[in-house]
Amino acid sequence: MSYNEYSKAGGYLTQRLNDSGIEMGEGPYVIRRLEYAQKASFSFGYSDQYDIIVQYTVPRGTYEIFKNISLPARGTTMRQSEQLGLPIKKREDGDYNFSFYGRNTAIFNSIIIGLPQIISIKK
Repeated sequence: MSYNEYSKAGGYLTQRLNDSGIEMGEGPYVIRRLEYAQKASFSFGYSDQYDIIVQYTVPRGTYEIFKNISLPARGTTMRQSEQLGLPIKKREDGDYNFSFYGRNTAIFNSIIIGLPQIISIKK
């Protein structure tokens, strides 16, 4: 996430909005593999985006639950995901990441134990 996003929401997932208040982008995502997050976060080069990695503590079994309830990325729109109240799962580099579009950010934020912690900052 960007440091700007972290500052505004304390590290919790939020959906980006444009100047008119319309949701934009694919929604924030989470992944459990730090090396993949570091590669993705620090190689895209978008301005004001992906300059920190935030670690979340969640209950044991959360990954399996999300893997089982999430909609497949192929053929699922972000709006469908939000309407159904389910995250989207996408298999990348041997593991799943989970995208929480729009109001679905509350699904993830509601299970976090403790406060989100910055664990890596882009230099």
